[in-house]
Parts: sequence; structure tokens; C-alpha cells
Amino acid sequence: MRSLEMLLAVVNLAVLALMLWKKTRSIGWAAVGFSGSAAVLSAHAWLEGARWEMIPLYALTLLPAGVMLRRMSARKEREAKKRRLGFRLLIGAAALLYGTAAVLLPVVLPVFKFVPLEGPYRVGTVTYAWTDESRPQVHTQEAAKRREMLVQFWYPTDGSASAQAAPYITHPRIFAEAFAGNEGVPPLLFDSMRLVRTHSQPAAPLSAAKRDYPVVIYSHGNRGWSGQSTFLTEQLASQGYIVVGIEHAGGTHATVFPDGEVMPFYADAGQKLDNGAFDRLADEVWVPDVKFVLDQLETIEGRNNGDTKPEPGSAAAKNGSPGSLEAGSGIAEAAERFGGRLDTKRMGIVGYSMGGAAAVQALLSDDRLKAGIDMDGGFYGSLRAPNGIGRPFMLISADRTFRPDSMSDEALAQIGASRSEYDETVGELLKRQAQAAAGGNYVLTLKNTDHTSFSDAPLYSPLLSAASGLDARGAHEVIRVYTEAFFDKYLKGAKVELPALEARTEGDYKLIQGQ
Repeated sequence: MRSLEMLLAVVNLAVLALMLWKKTRSIGWAAVGFSGSAAVLSAHAWLEGARWEMIPLYALTLLPAGVMLRRMSARKEREAKKRRLGFRLLIGAAALLYGTAAVLLPVVLPVFKFVPLEGPYRVGTVTYAWTDESRPQVHTQEAAKRREMLVQFWYPTDGSASAQAAPYITHPRIFAEAFAGNEGVPPLLFDSMRLVRTHSQPAAPLSAAKRDYPVVIYSHGNRGWSGQSTFLTEQLASQGYIVVGIEHAGGTHATVFPDGEVMPFYADAGQKLDNGAFDRLADEVWVPDVKFVLDQLETIEGRNNGDTKPEPGSAAAKNGSPGSLEAGSGIAEAAERFGGRLDTKRMGIVGYSMGGAAAVQALLSDDRLKAGIDMDGGFYGSLRAPNGIGRPFMLISADRTFRPDSMSDEALAQIGASRSEYDETVGELLKRQAQAAAGGNYVLTLKNTDHTSFSDAPLYSPLLSAASGLDARGAHEVIRVYTEAFFDKYLKGAKVELPALEARTEGDYKLIQGQ
């Protein structure tokens, strides 16, 4: 709960207790209670914003007003005196239960906050819509329509600390309906996310502290979006990285383009146990998206780093803040902000789930990427790594993802699969990952985590973590520390002394370094 929400809960529950105590059940006490509760409610609505989860607490504000009306009616007073003690106790118990529910509802569906930035920089953000003219858009009947995607930047800024922070969700109503439809839950459960704010300042100037900054590509999971792991991307930017989040249109809950077009999620893979379907999705959509963005970054930078000589796809870009995505003047606007400031000789990639698979495939096929991290993603795609990745790499896995019991018999029945088919599918993925740590690379396994732990999803409600015994904030902290240390070492060339990059076993994680 937010600060004024907690204050309103305390005041209203105190007023409720006063109204249940006979000695304070008077017009004077009711007037005091109503005035205090109404004042806090007004401040909350003005400064924090109202939300439906608080309706029971809002309703409690009217309780002392009802008491005042009751006390002013002699007839009602006489009737009240005739009530039996048992009925009064029943009313009191119901009031207490209501008050408890009123407090718990906004706690279960919170307006969550991200932990403070750890790095020395504040963070700016801007989003572009880029079009790859060399490829057709996926899932379209228009042959002339080209592949369009959103690309969000997080970057160091010297902006004012008092600047308005960007919203976590740019189009909350569309997001809530799409998320709910894909997950089979009511959209109302995601209403509070419209009030969640990030640490990023929209369209803030790039920090002048350094001439240029290393680049980290972020690729989200299937049914995710570019801001799916904001807990991580903002922190990396605060440490002096320019983070470029790719929103793979068609692979998100919903992608909203600047012209208002909404592209929904298309289930290219994932409805059945079929590693081949995910292989094709990585090869045909996600990895080409990554390479296209790398091309555009080199175009923006105005130089080729010499490792590879790809033909850059021609791009049309529209610029805007995360809140508006208003059309701009094309790729020139991105170049105006980032031209000459992107260190394309020091580029890495981190991906989550399907994005992790894209990260592995991109590392195996594109020398422009110097290091990469796969967060709980299967090694999908046509390229294999029987002898390891061949450049700095870390696989971070949840201990509950690729296990024989990760899917129940009921879940398997829903997709028409048998236990033997599941074991064979998972076994193939484990074989593909068998040499992930070869060549001195790392495999980090987090205990008491599941596949959602690498996203912001566990923050949406404490019930999501409590039901599974997860520690969302703790897992995020371990992921952040290891990711920053890894990129500091392999992109910045820092002498990392942190134990995060020493092979050892700790209580909440296990790190293996290959030979």
C-alpha cells in the first residue's frame, strides 16, 4: 500500500473502533472521525490517485456520517435501544470483517514500487517504432506491410531528481484487457498498474559524464514486452549502460504503435510440447529482430565496428516518450540523441525466456555481441553449442523450471500431452544446455524461484510469491548483482572483485564455472 493509503486505513479502522465503542458513539466523535477520514481521503485521491481496490476503505469514510444521521433521529435511537445484544455483536463482527477486507484488498493488489536505483546515474527513457523494410510483418494479410516493432531505450541521464517518472504501463487499459485475456483472469485485477511509476524520466537528455556508453540489448519473454524486467533494465542504465529493449510485436500481450494500431499476441508456439515450433520462432522472428536492431544502432552511431559487415536494413522510425509515442522525424531523432554516444564495440545482450533463446542464438551468430546472459530460456533455435558458446556467457536458471515435475498431470492433460512426451521434451532442452558453462562460462541456479522470477510479475501481488514460497525481491537482487558484475567485467573491462563471479555455493543460489 502507498503512504496515504496506509494512513487512510489506520484512520478509518480507528474511526470504526470508536463507532463500535458505546462511549464514543456520539455526534461529536462521529464529526471528528468523518472530518479526519475525509481529509486523508481527499489528499490520497489528489496526490496518489484513486483505485477500485480501495472502495471498501473509501466506504468506511461514510461510517461516521451514518452515525451522525442516526443520532439525529430520535426514532432510530429508540429502535436502536431495543435491539438485542446478540444482534449488536453480529453487526460489530461484520464491521470488523469488512474493515479487515478493506485493508487486505489494496495490499493483495498493490501499487508496487521498484527498489531505488543502485547506480550513480539517474535514468532516462524513450521509445521508438522502427520498421525493417527487408522483412514482412508477421501475421498480416497485407503483403506490402513491413516488420515493425517498438524499441525502448533506458540510459544514464543528469536530469533533475524532481522530474516526473514514466509510467510502468503506457496503455494500461489495453494492457489489462490483453494480459487478462491471455492469462484467463479478470482485467480488473490489473487496474492498479496504471498508477505504477518507474524511476525513468521520459525523453531526458543523455548524461554528459562520459563520451559514450556500452550497450546492452534486452529481449523479453513470449507474451512479455520491452518493460517486462524493468527491475533489471533500469538498474543497468543507472550503472552506466544504454539498455535497448526490443518489443517483439506479435510475441507480446499487446503492442500499441504510435498510429494507434494494436497488434495482439499470436501463439506461434507454446500451446503444445514442440521444441521445433520454438526453434522456428527464434530463427524466423526473434533473432532477426535482434540483428535488425544491432544494424540500426550502428547506423545511429555512424560507424561500423569492423567485426561483421551486415547489410543494415533500411529503417523508418518514429520518436516519442513512453507516455505518448508521438511521431517524430525518423531515425535522425534517435541519432540526434544517441549518435556518437553508443559504444558499439562493447555490446552485450540479456534475454528472458524466449528472449534468452534469442540471446544464445545471436551470440552464436553475430560477433558484434561480446557477451550475453540467458535468463531461464531454453536453447531454442537451429544453432547448437556442443562445445559451449565461445564467448563470455552466463545461464541463470530457476530451480523449478526445467524439472520433471514442473508441469502437473492436469496441466499436461490440458495440452493433450503425456508425461513421457514432457520428459522427452525437457530432456532435449537439458541436453542443449549441457555445455553452457564450457570455456570458463557460468551457470547460476537460483533456489526457490520459478520462471516468473526473472520478470516484474511477482511484484504484481504478494500472493503470487506467497503461494509458491518465492522471495521476489531477493531473487531480483541476486539477478541484478550477477548481471551487473558480469557486464562490468566483460563489457567495461572492470576488475570485478565481487564474489558474484567466483564459482561457489551460497544459501540461495549455486554458481558453477566451467573449464
